[in-house]
Amino acid sequence: MEQVRLLVSTTEPGKFSSLGGLRRQGERRRGDPAAVSAYLRSLPGVASVHDLHIWGMSTTETALTAHLVIPDHTVNDAFLENAAQELHERFEIEHSTLQIERGDECSHCSLVPSC
Repeated sequence: MEQVRLLVSTTEPGKFSSLGGLRRQGERRRGDPAAVSAYLRSLPGVASVHDLHIWGMSTTETALTAHLVIPDHTVNDAFLENAAQELHERFEIEHSTLQIERGDECSHCSLVPSC
């Protein structure tokens, strides 16, 4: 613990405030989870969205993972590419990973809290 205090006390105060500013800037870039979830639910064939996670990979890049329940829709590469492009344009999310699940919410994923 003493080493940490020494580091903090000997580092220029301006360095920490600028790092905090970078952190806040990165947080502002992230998509609003409610708005992102609403967008994903609006995609053709999407019945529900769960396990949505959005986080900053750096101060300039944001990542997303989500499970999309699509019971009766054929998902192809174009669907995923369009979703990724829209996530980037609307929410500044540079890296998205979408897991597609068939059936209802509870049929495939043990991570859904309501199941």
